Amino acid sequence: MLKFINSLKSKQLFSIINPTLIANPYISSFPKEWFEKIERNWTLVQFMKSALIFYFKMSLKLANFSVQKIIFSIYWNRELKVNNTIFDTFLLSDKVIKDGEYSDTYLTGIHELFKKRGVQYSYLPRLYNLGLNPLKFLLLIKTVKREDKDLIFEHQLISYYDIFLIYLKIFGYTFQSLQLLQSGSTREERLFNYHLIEDIKNQSFEPFLRYFAGKKLAEYKNIEKIISWSEFQVIERAFNFGYRSNRGSGEIYGTQFYLSYPNYFNTFVFDEDYENLSSPHYVLVNGKHYLQERKYNFYRLGVSLRYDAVFQFQKDNQKRDETLLLTSYLKKETNEMIEFCKELDLNIKLHPTQKESDFQIPESFKLIDKNIYHLFQTSKIVITTASGTAVEAVATGVSVIIIASQNNLTSNPLVDYGQGEIWDIIYTKDELERTLKQLLEFREKSPQRIEEIANWYIDNFFIEPTEENIIKAFDMN
Repeated sequence: MLKFINSLKSKQLFSIINPTLIANPYISSFPKEWFEKIERNWTLVQFMKSALIFYFKMSLKLANFSVQKIIFSIYWNRELKVNNTIFDTFLLSDKVIKDGEYSDTYLTGIHELFKKRGVQYSYLPRLYNLGLNPLKFLLLIKTVKREDKDLIFEHQLISYYDIFLIYLKIFGYTFQSLQLLQSGSTREERLFNYHLIEDIKNQSFEPFLRYFAGKKLAEYKNIEKIISWSEFQVIERAFNFGYRSNRGSGEIYGTQFYLSYPNYFNTFVFDEDYENLSSPHYVLVNGKHYLQERKYNFYRLGVSLRYDAVFQFQKDNQKRDETLLLTSYLKKETNEMIEFCKELDLNIKLHPTQKESDFQIPESFKLIDKNIYHLFQTSKIVITTASGTAVEAVATGVSVIIIASQNNLTSNPLVDYGQGEIWDIIYTKDELERTLKQLLEFREKSPQRIEEIANWYIDNFFIEPTEENIIKAFDMN
């Protein structure tokens, strides 16, 4: 599949941000149906319906951004300051408004080191979870205005004339996408054509903003480095393309400092992406397991900024006697997990984006809201799905059961090493009790092997975020 979609990529914005070519299994059903060998054919009615939904969504989002820009022009009177290093990460609007301040929760622990070494930097925040609420945007602006930080907003970079150009890009997007249609002589081509049309409505508004933000930022020739949180989604691809295609002077460091999955296809950066200018200049990964061989050799080791606790964790298997259920951020999968485990006595920790009222939690479950490493200290086994915490659990010596997705490709961050010993995967509810028993028996009989597997995962999936490793990753010598 990846070879097929890579052959269709081109140095055009509509191709760079196309959801079907990106193959994110949580946005497009194309990857799932490719492996299931589904037969599909697109129709003109399907195209018209998908295009109408797309234009309706884009009209609302473009109008909302225009209102935001007017509000920003009125209430933001600080001078734009573009320093030679840019941190490009998410700003979680609800958290900022609640806390009354902005702190980067993605690239944690490196700002202080940059400051210590005399590096001047600015933030390019990606505003998340604002919706279509101009009052919430106003409250956010008033909150961050009090910050003693150099902040660069898209509303500063993008002019009113650019908004008109964005409108033209949006208008042409659906028709340009048709250029990607294949002859339909094979099942794979027919399936691709179907999802190419279907995914028009799944396109988001933000890539168009990010493209113009990258394009405008390329005009500042003092920039040396852009350190960008990168899941290689459409927003990152569009920004990279806007910046690189307009000859930006700085190098983009795409930081993949998270625990990924083999079927999270959009995170993989290929030589075609580098050639088409949609990739970062460097892809920094969380551990050597994630390194990929590429002709242009842009994959490099990074640091595990968010996983320092893995290296500080003190294993004490004698205290572990609890079973822990860690839920997915997807509500449907969380309900499936609860159904699988409803006859067990266990602790349950909901994903941070979820609320207790969203689910029917059995009385035998004990709802826990503690740091996961505190819970790892007392847990002998973790049950989860589609979560990088499975790797964290194994690395700290906790056994893991992965519940396979019942409606999508299973996102399993673990590898074959240690399967059947410290971890395993189940596909039906009937397998749970047997697998639970097997893993617990292995723990009791082979504690040294458990520790050996845990250390192997630490060595392959993590890099300790020491000052030396951070300096090396970001070429700060």
